[in-house]
Amino acid sequence: VVDWNERVSWQCYNPNGNSRIVDGNNSIVEISNNYRYISFNFGPTLLSWLEKHDVNAYQKIIEEYRKRIKISKLLDLYFQKHCMVYKKPNTQRSDSFIIKYIKSILGNLYITELDLPKLIDFYQRKAAQTSFSTANHYIALISNFWNWCETYNYLPLNSNPCRKIPKGKNKKTPVKPLND
Repeated sequence: VVDWNERVSWQCYNPNGNSRIVDGNNSIVEISNNYRYISFNFGPTLLSWLEKHDVNAYQKIIEEYRKRIKISKLLDLYFQKHCMVYKKPNTQRSDSFIIKYIKSILGNLYITELDLPKLIDFYQRKAAQTSFSTANHYIALISNFWNWCETYNYLPLNSNPCRKIPKGKNKKTPVKPLND
């Protein structure tokens, strides 16, 4: 008796997660996760079967699925599961406002598309619109969001580029003494 799920998993799902890239001598030069390059949509029944019977294929599929999530959706999750749980109401309101702004600029990107040059551009634009201290506050929230994404495996650990953004300081205006 043939178990078709096992056969299809063995012949299709697993090989797509571990495709061999070979050179002219047929030597393996790289193992690639093809799910990165193909469109896929697995139903819950199949995914639950894969999770139990072909853990490797399941992990490769989930790994690529997590990379296809847009920043706006992850920011919503971050706000619901982190800010609403761990932050005070005043901070929640402030974060909500900042998140709306971040979503308007970066929200349509996939989480894996967000990189240091895009964050530097975001920071410089915000600093030009407001002040360095405001831009620093926005980047701090993005950094916390990035760390949250790392914790929940949406991004690789220790990949947060926010630490590398050169931060500016506001110029202090000298206080003039009051005349008597």
